Amino acid sequence: MPTPDPHVQIARKLQSMETAKVELVRQVADVLRAIQRGSEREMTQALGGVVAVSYFLANQLGLSLDAVDREGCDALPRTLLSDALDAADVEVIARHLRSTR
Repeated sequence: MPTPDPHVQIARKLQSMETAKVELVRQVADVLRAIQRGSEREMTQALGGVVAVSYFLANQLGLSLDAVDREGCDALPRTLLSDALDAADVEVIARHLRSTR
């Protein structure tokens, strides 16, 4: 079997990443629609899609999935804590992310 052309491999990788970026935006839109409908099943599916596509994109970019988890955990206090958010909810998420490592 001949070795695939490196240019073709690069083009496929770029196309894969572009597809993943579009899918990520689509999944976020699905989350917002599901929230509006109030369907727990649809919200769970859409949020799961966001997570899955995020991991896929990270992998395509050559990033460590463990590092993405760590950064997600570290980002919680910076991105989610405010007077309007419940710190206990944020801690539940942080514990979950730490337990998956």
